[in-house]
Amino acid sequence: MPAIIFAVVALLTWGIGDIFTTFASRKIGSYNTSFYGYLFGAIFSSLYIPFAINNLKTFSTPMILLTIFLSLINLIAFFCYNEGLKVGNSSLVGTIAGSFTALVVILSVLFFKERLSIQEIFGIIIIFIGIFLSSINFSDIKKQKTLINKGTVYALIAMAGWAIYFTFIKIPVRQDGFFWPSYVTSIVGSLFFLIFGLRRIKMPQVQIKSGFPAVMLSGLLLSIGAFAFNFGVGQGLSSIIAPIAGAYPALFALLAYIIFKDPITHQQKLGMVVTLCGIILLAYFSG
Repeated sequence: MPAIIFAVVALLTWGIGDIFTTFASRKIGSYNTSFYGYLFGAIFSSLYIPFAINNLKTFSTPMILLTIFLSLINLIAFFCYNEGLKVGNSSLVGTIAGSFTALVVILSVLFFKERLSIQEIFGIIIIFIGIFLSSINFSDIKKQKTLINKGTVYALIAMAGWAIYFTFIKIPVRQDGFFWPSYVTSIVGSLFFLIFGLRRIKMPQVQIKSGFPAVMLSGLLLSIGAFAFNFGVGQGLSSIIAPIAGAYPALFALLAYIIFKDPITHQQKLGMVVTLCGIILLAYFSG
């Protein structure tokens, strides 16, 4: 049950964090949003170092290299997601990228031999159906001449990258705890965007409408979500934790309707209810 609770924490922080990510990306661009998201996440995470210093002793070189490799894949996915939100339909981009959890389930079963009961599979299917219904606005999609555009391509890259990262990050997490793999990911992301795009990085501004306060909150919330997810997969099955945490697009769609005035249909409202029911069922069957 503790693993389920942390999966729900990841769901809430990722869903709310993406609202701030969307606002920041539209104000300062996807590159600055990606860089400052990682940077602020690393700064906030540093506060936990005194409590995790003992685990650093067991963080072996192979695990560090694996974490760095996965971190590079994750930052490419994160950048593509931000770019997709900037140039594409937010609900479609969010749904495609958010369906990385379906791939996590498949990869976890194939590589880690995780086994799911019939009831758990049923709950996961219900969640995926709910995410699809709540995130997709078919009327918006019909207005587009084609579904294959820059936004959806970026979303597909993000989906694949996140699936790889959140499946295999379980290896260093199980060996070295939930903190250091996430912290290394934040550091790698910050350094990467700093080195390869120094001229593109803008100086922070304090005005609320500038986008920088939003990206600061985004970095904080997304980091909390990553720690919660890692803690969850360290305690339980990735194929259970991922669908619950990955249901955040349903929350994102609701918040986008309230904050950005994005239109929301009765079908999407139904999807939010279905997603919630799926989460409750999965938590019950896995408890």
